[in-house]
Amino acid sequence: MTSSESNIRSLERRRKQKKRNRILVASTLGVVGLFAIYAVYFSSWLTVNKVSVIGNTISSTYEIESAVNIPIGTQLARVNGDEVNASLAGISSIDHVEVRRAWPNEIVLAVTERIAIATIQKAGHWEFVDAKGVAYGKTFSQPKELMVFNVNNKAARIEVANVYSQMPGWIKNQVKTIGATSRDNVQVDLGKSRKAIIGDSSRLERKFAVLKVLLTRKARIYDVSAPDVPVTRK
Repeated sequence: MTSSESNIRSLERRRKQKKRNRILVASTLGVVGLFAIYAVYFSSWLTVNKVSVIGNTISSTYEIESAVNIPIGTQLARVNGDEVNASLAGISSIDHVEVRRAWPNEIVLAVTERIAIATIQKAGHWEFVDAKGVAYGKTFSQPKELMVFNVNNKAARIEVANVYSQMPGWIKNQVKTIGATSRDNVQVDLGKSRKAIIGDSSRLERKFAVLKVLLTRKARIYDVSAPDVPVTRK
């Protein structure tokens, strides 16, 4: 056998060995992958045996766990965050919940509750309102530290919340109450017999800038609902 033939055979053996190694690696990875899928989605090794709730101060842990009702033995990977949030829609104080998997056997429900920016008066009690305009909970005494929204329907409540949450500090300090009967006639009581008509929540930055200039004039009504043609009335 010549030296050239020996080299060719040697190269051929190395190519075949590399091919066998690649097949072996691919087969091993395939088995590992199938095992991982089985372990996560089908086996009893990574299943729920405990549900914990954190972040809740208004709604009770029992109320949340009862609403979610994640069966013991459910695979952790199969717990769906969207389904969990949908099941909690009836608890109005909850904004959203993050489902965290504490492997191997625990689900943690991290609750974010609504933060009140105002109250609305109802028959015999007060309800809280968050920045999204969602009404929730109730108290039998008016919280003095919160703004009062004078609204009588959902659309008005959402628009008023949107306007109020975007107000700059200089005007918030003057607001006594804020209300609306529909989404396009938000009005602000500034005290001292003064009222600002905001309209809807469009172009708020422009409206507040114009209002700041108008308030240097003595008037009773400051209408910035059309901020390019503002109106004052005495």
